[in-house]
Formats: sequence, C-alpha cells, structure tokens
Amino acid sequence: MKKTLLPICLSFMFILSLLAQSPTKEAFNPKKYSKMVEIDIKGLFNSGPGSNFIYRTKHESGDFVFVDRTRYWRLGLSINGSGDRSVPDRDGISVRTGQSHGFYFSPSAGHETMFHMGRFNLFYAYILSPYYQYMDLTNTSKSPCIAHNVGLAIWGAGGMRYYLHERFSLSVETMPLGISGYFKKVKYYAFYDPTTGVRTNIEFSTKDMGFNVGQNWLSSVGFTYHF
Repeated sequence: MKKTLLPICLSFMFILSLLAQSPTKEAFNPKKYSKMVEIDIKGLFNSGPGSNFIYRTKHESGDFVFVDRTRYWRLGLSINGSGDRSVPDRDGISVRTGQSHGFYFSPSAGHETMFHMGRFNLFYAYILSPYYQYMDLTNTSKSPCIAHNVGLAIWGAGGMRYYLHERFSLSVETMPLGISGYFKKVKYYAFYDPTTGVRTNIEFSTKDMGFNVGQNWLSSVGFTYHF
C-alpha cells in the first residue's frame, strides 16, 4: 500500500510544482524562515494512535552560504500505539495475530540538505534513530508472550517539498535504506507447536540480537509550519 501511495504523492507534488511556475508580483523566498515544525499527516490514519513530529533549524557554517540550497539540523519523535502483529515462536516461525497491545517510541536526530526550485524543493537527509518497542500478546497469540525490542537505526532519506505559502508547506519523504542493530527479549507463557497444533503451558524466555536492513518507502506525508 505504501509503495502505491508514494508515486501518487510524488505525481501530485510534481503537478503543483508546474503550477507554481507562473509569474508573481512578489518573488517567493523559501529561505525567509529558519525553522520548521512538521507533523506526519499519514501517521494520523494509522491503525493505532500515533504520528511523527519533526523540528528543523537552519544550519549554515563558514563564510560561504549557498543560494540554491539550505542545510538543516533535524530532531524527530515517532510515537505509535500499534505494535508489530507477528512475534517469532521458539522455533523461529512467526505467529500472526489479529491484535496486539503495545507501543513504539523512537526519537531521531539528523542532517538535511534542501535544494530550492521556487515553491518546489528536493531534499536528502541522513538520520540516526534509536527505538524501543513493547508488545503484549498474552491474550491474542497462540504463543502468548510479552516482547521488548531495543535498537539503533541509521537511515538514508530523501523527498520533495512544496510551499503553499512562505509559512506553510507539504512534503513527502521516503527512506530507501536503513540499517539497524537490535536486541529483543521475549517472555513466553506457553509454547505452541505448529506441526502438531498442541499448546503447552510453560514459561520460558528467549533473547536475540543482530542487524536488519530495511526500507520505508513512504515514511511520512508532512504538513509543515515555517517560522
């Protein structure tokens, strides 16, 4: 679904950029304000409560300042009430469940460079993002458990921004590559054997750590206030 929404959002913003080429009485200045506060509109429609918030502040170093681009430091916070809906069984097989109770929390920090083309802008960024995920599947899973997942991810991101006004803009961001290290601890209250269909009431814990490589093709669709 996210891969389908991405080209639609990109096409919409490209059309807006063409419309923005008409001459105006007053020149538009995307560098007028140095700070941004953004909320992820897409996040408001997730299956659980939560969204992404991003704060940006202009970063210019040295005596030379680019005319066609602006660099920003960015700080973000992602909070979501819908946890992962699959948890590995003892034998490594994932059990899908209809519901899960938990939350996902992830602050982030990074650097962003935005290239100005009138009201239409392109940007890229690199982001460092630690995260914590809690999942309670004691009432919904064939193998009831509580899981804690802690990790640190490094993301490469890019996207486009369209200015509705010097103070308001819309953006689409994608993260085509992310590398994360994680540590997961799961406490099970029963063991389900998928080959026999038998569940044994026994308590045991598992620990796992490693690295993941992933993508987030439509990480945010943001509405931004500039000040």
